[in-house]
Amino acid sequence: MKRFILLFLLLASIASTCWAPQANHATSNDDIRLSKDQPAIYLTFERRGKGIDPMQTRMAEAGNTSKSKEKGQDIWLRLRNNTRWAILFPTWSLYVGPTVTPFRLSDGTSVLALSEGMEVSAKYNVEESDGKVVPYGIDVSSQTWLAPGRSIIFSVDREHLSRGRSIYIYFTYEWERGQNYSNNLSPEHRSMYWGYRLHEDDK
Repeated sequence: MKRFILLFLLLASIASTCWAPQANHATSNDDIRLSKDQPAIYLTFERRGKGIDPMQTRMAEAGNTSKSKEKGQDIWLRLRNNTRWAILFPTWSLYVGPTVTPFRLSDGTSVLALSEGMEVSAKYNVEESDGKVVPYGIDVSSQTWLAPGRSIIFSVDREHLSRGRSIYIYFTYEWERGQNYSNNLSPEHRSMYWGYRLHEDDK
């Protein structure tokens, strides 16, 4: 009987040892994307409409406007988070009220994240075709959370996507929050949209 028990424990130990690396290997190869046929963080054309003027935004907004449905020639883009992680990106306003919902990050921290499809005043950067930055807007901005699988829409001044220009949004993954990097060499993530794409997207 003792021999049988010892043999059983030995076989169980061998089985668990052999199985563990296979499980870790599968996890390391998991795709971070929710939809495998789409990029991780990306921008798509939504519609033309009246844009949000960053000079007219308030420090705190409810985010329940319908500017994008008003007639206008500005560009509305959709920022999509197609990853398993929340991302943090800059907005001109801080969003509060019923349009933001609690979301728990992977480290257990609870944050307020934007609801699906919200209109927000996202802070983006503008580049000329030669890479030079086009200054605009104001210096003060907030940091806003976008949960996995969600998307928001934001307006872009039509001039910012003309004459070969492009725009991009900086963002940070949730697991990079609070990280300290030597010599300020922190990772830089950006999602871009090029003006030339409007010729095809805006048809």
